[in-house]
Amino acid sequence: MNTAGVDPVSYSSVRKNNTALLKIRHTVALVTGCVAGALRLEFLGGLSFYLLLWAISSLVVIAVSGNPSYYFTSSKRSILTSGIMMSFPGFLLAWSLVYSLVET
Repeated sequence: MNTAGVDPVSYSSVRKNNTALLKIRHTVALVTGCVAGALRLEFLGGLSFYLLLWAISSLVVIAVSGNPSYYFTSSKRSILTSGIMMSFPGFLLAWSLVYSLVET
């Protein structure tokens, strides 16, 4: 059977994978914000903590998926940078909430 003209990627699965990646991003942002607040990190410390854990979670996703272009509609570079600003408000909210609760 010749499958040269058939695209083996299921786009419904790719869409589900992108949704799962977005949920992972939001969860990482919220947990990072809570930890940064509990550690009482301020300004650049908290921001660098967020960026460090964002990069680590992105590298874990890339390492686990092996070939991200098969599971996602984006390349390795866009997996590293996608959603970073979309999840940032959640990080800020969790960071400031937990920081203020620990501070009082």
